[in-house]
Amino acid sequence: MITESAHTAAALVARWRLPPSQVEVVPNTVNAVFGHPGGQLAVHLPAAAGNTLCYPTRAYPHKNIDILGAAAEELARQGAPRSTFVLTLTEREWLALSASTREAAINVGPLPVAAMPSLYRACDAAIFPSLLESFSVTPLEALASRAPLAASDRSFVREVAGEAALYFD
Repeated sequence: MITESAHTAAALVARWRLPPSQVEVVPNTVNAVFGHPGGQLAVHLPAAAGNTLCYPTRAYPHKNIDILGAAAEELARQGAPRSTFVLTLTEREWLALSASTREAAINVGPLPVAAMPSLYRACDAAIFPSLLESFSVTPLEALASRAPLAASDRSFVREVAGEAALYFD
């Protein structure tokens, strides 16, 4: 059995009583394009108010995208500077979001991997509010791009980002 993270390996051993010797962890990695600027594609963001926080993702329920509208409202109530969330959704995914999340965000549409380094550089930080993953490359990409990362306080993120992220619940 092969998995991308130690916490998933531990869960497989505990739940399915697999011998630990039969579960291997093969960590995922950042695409090679992050180390080769010549292969990267440029992303140009539309003008946005305040700070830009990118969240490259699909609109799966566990990705917790609709929390962004409520987060923007709470930040405004607390007098924080305006932030605009930059999403990479299909048009259908975008239209399915709550009005408050769409008001707090811009959608650049799905991007090829070669455009991701440019997206992270074009934004002030990356945000990763996902609630459940076995592994996600988004935190790794943000860190490889030297983008500040704010992420959900979950073991699957801490395993990858360690002390390099700002965590929230």
